[in-house]
Amino acid sequence: MCSSDLVRLVDTGSISGKAAAIGALWNFANMGDVVEAQLLNSGAITAIVKQLEKDSFLTDNAKEEAAGLFWSIAAKPEGREAITVTAPFIYLVRLVQNGTDPAAEAAAGTMRLIASDGDSQKAMIMKCGAVEVLTRAINHRAERVREQASSALKALWSPTLQNSMQEGNGAAGDLYVPSADTPAALGDYQRSMMADAAQTAAGGPYSANTPLA
Repeated sequence: MCSSDLVRLVDTGSISGKAAAIGALWNFANMGDVVEAQLLNSGAITAIVKQLEKDSFLTDNAKEEAAGLFWSIAAKPEGREAITVTAPFIYLVRLVQNGTDPAAEAAAGTMRLIASDGDSQKAMIMKCGAVEVLTRAINHRAERVREQASSALKALWSPTLQNSMQEGNGAAGDLYVPSADTPAALGDYQRSMMADAAQTAAGGPYSANTPLA
């Protein structure tokens, strides 16, 4: 079965069929550059993001494999570009927050790799509430999730974005969009979360109350 057939199965298959197709696509992502290029051109990323949006259409195993696929292809610039175009970051944040341990690890790892590409990618990720969720994940029960969350925070830190927030020019509100779970005191809380990311990036200790310099 070729990648285009698998994409159709992701779109229209049963819940078990979708899970099997996503797993097969993840395997394709690890079969070399030619096969990976075919996968990126097949619409697989868009199809999987649509299923993550529906949420209930995917099993926990399928979500793990979707996150694993993203993490695999994010290892290369063209893969990161393909993911960034579809902007699945809200779903990656949700997987860190509510997913299984393997899904949370892969989702945080994906955001780490994409954030390393530049400030525009960092801002896209932070708009989805990633800083808060990743900071909480530093205390995750699984060591590998804690490691990827810490590394993602390091990758998200940017002096340029920090300066925008400190100058009070409106950029801070653009960097962080509250969800239903977000505490009401966004201003001080957001700055606290960003300060924690700065501490992590600098190799300092984690503290939920570290003020911005």
